Amino acid sequence: MFQQVNKKEIVERSGVANNVAQNKNSDTIFQFVDNRPENVLQSNFREKTTQLKIQSEQPVVQLANEWGLNDYKQIHAFNDNLYENLPRSNDVPNMSKISAMMLSINKNLTSLNLPEMKVVEAKDLENTGSANFDFKTWKMQIDPEKLNEIDAGLANTLYHEARHSEQWFKMIAKRLMEGQKKEQIVSTMGVPEEIVQKAIEIGPENILPVEQKEAVTSFYESVYGKGSAHRTKVLLNLNKDGNYEAYKKLPEEVDAWEVGGNVEEIMDVDLISLKGKIMDTNDLNEIRNYLSKVEFLSEMLPKPTFTVESILKEKLNTWNNKLKEIEATSVEDNVHKFGDYITLVDKYNNLATRAKVPNFSSDFELEYRIMSKNLEEAEKLDEQNPNIWAVGKLIGYIKDCMIQYEDETSKPQPSVSTLFWCLSTTGEFVKQIKQAIVEEKEQELDSDSKD
Repeated sequence: MFQQVNKKEIVERSGVANNVAQNKNSDTIFQFVDNRPENVLQSNFREKTTQLKIQSEQPVVQLANEWGLNDYKQIHAFNDNLYENLPRSNDVPNMSKISAMMLSINKNLTSLNLPEMKVVEAKDLENTGSANFDFKTWKMQIDPEKLNEIDAGLANTLYHEARHSEQWFKMIAKRLMEGQKKEQIVSTMGVPEEIVQKAIEIGPENILPVEQKEAVTSFYESVYGKGSAHRTKVLLNLNKDGNYEAYKKLPEEVDAWEVGGNVEEIMDVDLISLKGKIMDTNDLNEIRNYLSKVEFLSEMLPKPTFTVESILKEKLNTWNNKLKEIEATSVEDNVHKFGDYITLVDKYNNLATRAKVPNFSSDFELEYRIMSKNLEEAEKLDEQNPNIWAVGKLIGYIKDCMIQYEDETSKPQPSVSTLFWCLSTTGEFVKQIKQAIVEEKEQELDSDSKD
């Protein structure tokens, strides 16, 4: 797997691009550093190529990190498709959930011009675990009896096996580029004829870039060449001491374990990115959508960096501080801010239930003073313009609202919709009526001047 992303640093600076100034020989050098989670991870992709020294029986160069299924965008798309396609209900059979996972994998394979795989049940897979790519039939074999959880670990396994299908397809392309005929490849590699034909139709040079040939050659030598005897011995005796580690050091396995592991890495990085988006928005619908994805990822991962509850509590704490800040300002300022205030109280209380924390109790005294301010403004307006019917109605409505606050038996406070209309909209109505009066007088003056 990739080296662990510095998650603390990402959390502190997620979505932020910093200009870093460094002094070197008295000259200032400005370096643009992109700390978004996805770019931190992609940077690790590149660094890993130079840092990884594979301890194999044969020298091997890993596939270019940002090619094929190991591309960050491919793995991210796979995780997104899992969120869209994977049934959540416990009533859905595991094999149906596996099929949904394979649907997501096949979307990736199709986008890369690689052959899709069908899912088949195959019991007694022996040393191959719960899933196995069978290159002879080009199918994903699943042993239902070995399935424990439909989680990130299984997604890792299936993606690992899908990477093997990519390796084999590239090995086929390698043999075609070397001049072997279809019949020879089918015979020597034991792969389906239709898969070789697909490689011919796509064009082997379009399947295997020059920079990947050395890696694919090492895979081929491990499976079919000089390393095949060693590989066979390891796989047939997988449960003997030391052989499991030897298996993981096979060139094709080093690559596949790396790629499968990245599925879980990117799920965790996506969690960090989603948290940043939640903290950056006050849109309740956006927050709910992001939380739905957080819930899915945190349930899939064995040890998620964040959960719905932890993110919600941090978000609510931020809102709580904002609400207290508004309450501490003057009445005059709050008359203009109170629409935002009461809306934020509503959003807070919407999420508080899910976070299992108490609702936010707004400041009754502050609310009453703001209604008094609105009433005072409306009464002045009524004195100056006694013939405006709407002002009289507005005054009556504000007084009715104030009675609710004066009556102790009415507590807890009225509904949020009542608060919004009493405290915010009534103030806006006063402003709009004032403006309408001014505009009407201006029109009268303009009409008189024309006469």
